[in-house]
Amino acid sequence: MKTHDVAFAGRPQTRATNSLFFGCIDIAFCPYGEYWRQAKKICVLELLSQKRVQAFQLIREEEVAAMMDKIRLTSTKRAAVDLSDMFLTVTNNIVSRSALGRDGNRVDLIAHFCFEDMIPFLGWVDNLTGLVGNLETTSRALHNFLDQVIEEHQLSSREDDSDAKDIVDILLRLQKDGGLDIDLTRDSLKAILLKTELNEGMDPLTLGHQWWQEMHKTTVFHRVFLSFFLLLLSLLYLLKRAKTDKWILPPSPRKLPIIGNLHQLSKPLNRCLLTLSEEYGPLMLLHLGQAPTLIVSSAEVAEKVTKAHDAAFAGRPQTRAASVLTFGCIDVAFCPYGEYWRKARQICVLELLSQKRVQAFQLVREEEVAAMMDKIRLASTKHAAVDLSDMFLTVTNNIVSRSALGRVYENGSGDKSFGELSKMAIDLLTHFCFQDMFPFSGWMDNLTGLVASLKTTSRAFDNFLDQVIEEHQLPNKEDNSDAKDIVDILLHLQKDGGLDVDLTRDGLKAIL
Repeated sequence: MKTHDVAFAGRPQTRATNSLFFGCIDIAFCPYGEYWRQAKKICVLELLSQKRVQAFQLIREEEVAAMMDKIRLTSTKRAAVDLSDMFLTVTNNIVSRSALGRDGNRVDLIAHFCFEDMIPFLGWVDNLTGLVGNLETTSRALHNFLDQVIEEHQLSSREDDSDAKDIVDILLRLQKDGGLDIDLTRDSLKAILLKTELNEGMDPLTLGHQWWQEMHKTTVFHRVFLSFFLLLLSLLYLLKRAKTDKWILPPSPRKLPIIGNLHQLSKPLNRCLLTLSEEYGPLMLLHLGQAPTLIVSSAEVAEKVTKAHDAAFAGRPQTRAASVLTFGCIDVAFCPYGEYWRKARQICVLELLSQKRVQAFQLVREEEVAAMMDKIRLASTKHAAVDLSDMFLTVTNNIVSRSALGRVYENGSGDKSFGELSKMAIDLLTHFCFQDMFPFSGWMDNLTGLVASLKTTSRAFDNFLDQVIEEHQLPNKEDNSDAKDIVDILLHLQKDGGLDVDLTRDGLKAIL
């Protein structure tokens, strides 16, 4: 403390103090240096001088008298008195009135056990324990509270009597006069005030005891988890060292075991990926759980991916939902790159969506748009509200249904319609799936209900498409090529057998 005081003058900057004290710019946790010396000088000479402490004597006497009145009143009722809580309240009120000019409350998050402070690479565990969320919430509340206090002191017309001023008034006067060797910003002012508030009733022995209790409680609670995690981390490290193949990979943010880079993603996702690409470049590798994903964020790199190296990047992710809903990924969108995919794509481009075929469906589009306009016109005569979003969705559904299946399939028999089944399928394709991100935890999808929903929707789609195909195979269908829908075309191609691939019934349904 005396001989080597400068060498030991450093202060630990914990996660809690960084969040609560504007990056540790208060007195207690500020790094040793010129700023700390000037801030300490302000406290010693201006805020806590003998004259200033004597000026607050009336506040102390009033609060002690109020406490004695409460004790006296409680004793007449022969009730128990919690002296610890009462002494803490008195100290709180004295400090708050002296510093802020009114009563206030304190927070205990500084004494909370924090994984990042003890084991830096386990800082993400603080998100699981709720510490990070509590820190952010408390920090915002404290900052808003102090802003309100400062604004009240700036607006109030106080008499220029130095003995009547509280600590906020003194700091505002020092900030206004500008006679300091350091720049006393608003954040610095709030940090000093906040440290004054947090000191109330909390001596170092109490703080250390509370911290030890929190650490012991958290450690016991997470002992099994930490043991398993450290064992798993050691195994992953050994496996990584044992690899002989050295790949040259694109830049990638630091990932965590098991979850990869999922902890770095947030909403909106496009903004989050933009921020990451600005740091790691236009070609970036992210690990979504155990699934490596390449992120391309520039036109130049995208052109190389889609043109120069299109065959290398032609693979498609075969997710659990896609495999179940598209009969093992034998459709066009999710089919693996190869001969089958090229032939299926050729069928779509040359037979199903050719210019002649699209023009043949023009009458369908005109009829559906005319029907929509009639509905809007009818609703306008009744001065009724019109849900255009739902109406546009219905028109699109009807056009696709009539062009692909020959008619609009409603749910008159109690079964789900084509539009409802399509919406259910799209929802399931975009649903979070454990097996896609963490293959070893695919059993979790049974608990979340995803597997059951996929099987139910797949059976409903299968039965629906079987019904559509059987209706088109009836002998009373007219052989008018221009009036044929997509089901007729696919059945014709399947019957002729002029394809280089075997178009099975499941393949036909997958394309539909």
